[in-house]
Amino acid sequence: MTLFGCFALLVAATSVAPLLVFRGALRVRFATIDALVSAASLALWLLLPRLAIGADAGVAIAAFVVAKLVTISALLVASHDSEDLAWSPLRGALLAGAVYLALVPFVVSRGPIDGDEPFYLLVTESLVRDRDLDLRNQYAELSRSETGRTDLAPQLGDPVGADGEQYSRHEPLLPFVLIPGYLAGGLHGAVATIALLAALGVASTLRLLEEEGLSRRATLVVFPLLAFGPPLLAYATRIWPEAPAALLFAEALRAARRGKRSRAGLALVLLALLKIRFALISGTIAAGWLLLQRESRKKALVALAFLAIPAAAILALYPQVIAVRMFDPEDVFTVRNYLRGFGGLLVDGQAGLLFQAPFWLLGLIAAFRWRSLGAATKLGIVAAIPYLLLLFPRSEWHGGWSPPLRYLVVFVPLFALLAASAIDRHLSRGAILAAATWSAGLSLHALAFPNALFQIASGESVWGRWVSAFWGADLSRLVPSAIRPNGAAMIVLVIVLSGAAWSFFRPERSRLTRPNSAVVASLIAVIVACGFTVARMPGRIVELEDAHVRRYGGELFPDVFTVARFRFRGGWQFHEATKASFLFAGGPSTLRYSAVAPATVEIGGRRIELPSTGGAYATALVDLPRVPGRYTLLCVKGDLVVDRIASE
Repeated sequence: MTLFGCFALLVAATSVAPLLVFRGALRVRFATIDALVSAASLALWLLLPRLAIGADAGVAIAAFVVAKLVTISALLVASHDSEDLAWSPLRGALLAGAVYLALVPFVVSRGPIDGDEPFYLLVTESLVRDRDLDLRNQYAELSRSETGRTDLAPQLGDPVGADGEQYSRHEPLLPFVLIPGYLAGGLHGAVATIALLAALGVASTLRLLEEEGLSRRATLVVFPLLAFGPPLLAYATRIWPEAPAALLFAEALRAARRGKRSRAGLALVLLALLKIRFALISGTIAAGWLLLQRESRKKALVALAFLAIPAAAILALYPQVIAVRMFDPEDVFTVRNYLRGFGGLLVDGQAGLLFQAPFWLLGLIAAFRWRSLGAATKLGIVAAIPYLLLLFPRSEWHGGWSPPLRYLVVFVPLFALLAASAIDRHLSRGAILAAATWSAGLSLHALAFPNALFQIASGESVWGRWVSAFWGADLSRLVPSAIRPNGAAMIVLVIVLSGAAWSFFRPERSRLTRPNSAVVASLIAVIVACGFTVARMPGRIVELEDAHVRRYGGELFPDVFTVARFRFRGGWQFHEATKASFLFAGGPSTLRYSAVAPATVEIGGRRIELPSTGGAYATALVDLPRVPGRYTLLCVKGDLVVDRIASE
């Protein structure tokens, strides 16, 4: 489909689908606002060339879609008590599904599928064409594949059969589910299948909100952030198991709450088969639900004890089947790793809730009011705890080569429950508006640059890299990072945890007046301005792979597509005559590098002979003048990888 066709489909979906929920005077009001938004968007598009501003048509379409979605969302919230609002979970899901399906050709056109996506599709193609799971001929005939990727090769850890069969390490349930869509429309049909499952997940979550007794206003505030905000929007049009997992998680909570044993059991079994790491969630929900059945508590205890024996044996013999797949479990479960994963999922600039899904972080406030929560919400929290305890210390806590919050998408229904509970407890409108505005920006970025969501986990965020490259200074220091722990992460984490503690200990009916919004905004502006000024000054540590470093020659090391690249020390590969320029504090410094053979570099007028390290990393002392400014590192002879230079 052409870009114009994608645009026409999106215009139709965002103009017609909302009529499912608006009627009477609201329908007229929506049509008027919709026409004004469309006219303003067209006028802005025509005005850009006159302002000498070049625009990517795809970015313009994404901005138009987000503007339409913001309009729909605002009207929904403003009309929560209107008789002309024909709202129901089904209608909301149909609205979300129409938008998701309309987005499929547009998102697919913005870049090739990436991460685990092409491998899931290869398994689907093998099932359709060969009726088996052996991928040898799929790898041999990649030019025939709908993946559009001729560079694919077996992944690290893929099983190999006794006769050389090449299998995928990914569970086969999702490829089975994709078969009807693939047969109907190839890649687009497979992605559309995920979109439909995501819409069903929205429907199930909305029903769960109703069943938990949450208000209509809270549901309507949560709905657009659930359906059209991060992280679900990014996964609703990508071939990952996360959106289907969110559907099964919501269905399991609903069935357990209503005592539907068969339905709950089916959802939990499918959740475990979808991805092995979800088995821990399934087991915890099953255990918690059985223990709550007073009339069969003894039977439940016997059943759980019976299941615990083989589970413990499997865990001891094959620790790789749990969520943490590491080389040595003893190196994983440490306090430092727990703090890194926990703090990172909260405040990391590229992989944390604060920056990637701020509204859900606000919802966590409600978890501190345990007694006021519904039964399904409590069960969801209990089910998440063991999973998170295994996720926090994992070196891939951030999700690896995937869109942000990959490992938390399954809990989107739980986040929605908590957020709605927080709204019913009078969550500040200013906080909601700020989180919604940031979420709209994230949705725009996700639609305009879907493949930019995949990050190498270097410690920089997308917008941190952008402003650093623009200003030529290390502004990423302002962005909290748990991948490369920095001071900003510690400060922001303390602020977030302090706010959570205040929410927990303050009285239910606190008489404390809320701070003035203008004062808060002014304070934040002053802090950001001060931080921006400080960050533009030369830093004491320079990571050579960072965006603010101006490099002339060489390449990133290791390669961006290296499997589990985050486990390796990143750096920049220097060859003879390669140079890099950066702002640096100067003074006696330590250069961290790796060189197979001796190399010579020059920096700040000093020539340094670097001995061979045999490929390992070592340090060399560099006596630079104590003069902050721009320094240039030049490779005079040899080849080496420079990780960082740090002033002592």
